[in-house]
Amino acid sequence: MAAFHGKSGKVIWDAADADDEIVLCKNWSADVSSDVAECTTMGDTWKSYKPGFLDWTATVECYFDSGGLTVPLATGGAEAIGEATPAKLELWLDETGGSIKVLYGSAVCNGISVVVGANDIAQVTYTFQGTDTLTYGTDTPTY
Repeated sequence: MAAFHGKSGKVIWDAADADDEIVLCKNWSADVSSDVAECTTMGDTWKSYKPGFLDWTATVECYFDSGGLTVPLATGGAEAIGEATPAKLELWLDETGGSIKVLYGSAVCNGISVVVGANDIAQVTYTFQGTDTLTYGTDTPTY
């Protein structure tokens, strides 16, 4: 059984082909879901379902960098929130021993949340909406 330690993870937001690593990352998560359509007919005892469209989202939580946001606020350009042009998002699990484990796909940044607590380090959370397939790779991502 293989296990990954989070210390080897990282996140790349490749807006405008810049390969920008999202800095001070604490954690990331990816959620994949499927639409489901019920197809039960009269006389059936159990409900029946058919799978529909797949969808994925990602959330990246970071400490707020004193240099500013890695994914800028909506000020134009391919990195802006809600920009129509998706960018490449890479969610790295591990990169040790010459072996790469990564989830990747095209996405748009659809949210930025900044939290500043009186007794904590400022944090920022980026949310992403996938725009196509989320792929698991064991080599450098190709799009």
